[in-house]
Amino acid sequence: MKVTVLVPTHRGPAELLGIVRAFALQRHADKRLVVIENGAAVGTCKRYGIHVSAVLSSEHSKSHAMNVGLEWLRANGGGAWTGWDDDDYYGPGYLSEVARRLPGHDLLGKRSIYVRRNDGRLWLVKRSGWPLGHSFSAWSDCCDFEPVRRWGEDDRFLSRMLKAGALLGEASPEHFVWQRSGDLSAHIWPVDDDQMTQLLVRCDDARAELVDYGEVSSYDFVDCAGNAPAGARVVVPDFDPLNLPGIPDSVKEKFRQRERVPLRV
Repeated sequence: MKVTVLVPTHRGPAELLGIVRAFALQRHADKRLVVIENGAAVGTCKRYGIHVSAVLSSEHSKSHAMNVGLEWLRANGGGAWTGWDDDDYYGPGYLSEVARRLPGHDLLGKRSIYVRRNDGRLWLVKRSGWPLGHSFSAWSDCCDFEPVRRWGEDDRFLSRMLKAGALLGEASPEHFVWQRSGDLSAHIWPVDDDQMTQLLVRCDDARAELVDYGEVSSYDFVDCAGNAPAGARVVVPDFDPLNLPGIPDSVKEKFRQRERVPLRV
């Protein structure tokens, strides 16, 4: 089964070269990589000699970039796709799991994920509730992404898919690490590590268990959780995510506005 990786990129060449390397190391052989250069990143592949299956351009938001990628996919054979962020870690088994678990479902996502915090610690967030948008995979006949400038495009995509009757499948936490590093104000959730963790485990009426592996030098064990080192369990008390100090009002308002539909798993 061919799997197309769609990567909107608005950062520099270092992150994009990391994604190209992660793609090259994927054990699943029937694959292709499509880069959608967004905003200031337009021209990056040409300038740095990065060769992929297709290079597209978007001058707008990430949601628009994903729609540009979907339009290309539909015109070039369609089939399965998965969305990658240009600054996260994707282990060699990622596409193999997509190819194994997506058939029979309309949409695939991870509820539990590894997160590398800005302080360098690696946490596993085992959560219930909605899956995280960093991990979506689907088919080319899916809904388009709603135009969202900065925050919530994945969440709205999931909501639209479920309202259309999509059958949701769950992928394991392995093969992926959500990286939160550098200037946190530039992230989709512009909050510090602890606030981000609390939002992850309590939004959407989710309940979660946290495991802290401390600072790790390699993500090798993420591809085989059975070999993970011993981690310390972290307890997060009940709280109201909309009343956390320091969270911008714009983020709080997005939480209040999001529509919810029943999950079909």
